[in-house]
Amino acid sequence: MSYAEIKLMRKKQFLTTNILFSSMMAAYFIFISVVPLTFRVLFLSLGCLFLLQTIYGYIKKSSGSPIPIFKKVEAYEKEKLGKEWDVQKKVDSGINLFLSGFMFFQAFFIMRETTRVNIDYQIMAVLYIVFLLVVNLSLYFHVKKIDGAESGELQGYTKKSNVYGVLFGILLAAVLFLLLIMYVLLS
Repeated sequence: MSYAEIKLMRKKQFLTTNILFSSMMAAYFIFISVVPLTFRVLFLSLGCLFLLQTIYGYIKKSSGSPIPIFKKVEAYEKEKLGKEWDVQKKVDSGINLFLSGFMFFQAFFIMRETTRVNIDYQIMAVLYIVFLLVVNLSLYFHVKKIDGAESGELQGYTKKSNVYGVLFGILLAAVLFLLLIMYVLLS
């Protein structure tokens, strides 16, 4: 692939990712607003979703995305990463399996809880912006690393990126938690 083709592919990837993310968040907010869900049902649904993604990933061995740009990106990255691509897919499946178990665990411990999910639109707007920034920044750094490296340089990439991701996730969770506490105390 030429540099111009890669650049165009990555622009389409960013655009498609942002449109899908924004659409999914909007659908989620609308669904939660219209359908009165309890937290238990929400966690069970998320657990099933993550479990289905894990099973599908093991069966399909690729993303199997119906979106052409993601198929193109997957083929390019699979070629560029080599064996590291398989490691990355296994780690992704492991993370989905962990999240599925965590959601089922949450649902189990709030079995008798009947509290409905309510949306505070101010908090959700802030979370949407933060998550959109996180998605774009992580994709930017991923693209920069993959496109700027030769195939041999990417050995151990999955481990390094996951360590950085976990550290950043812990930091982000702490910051969001503190901001949420301040928001609750000040309102």
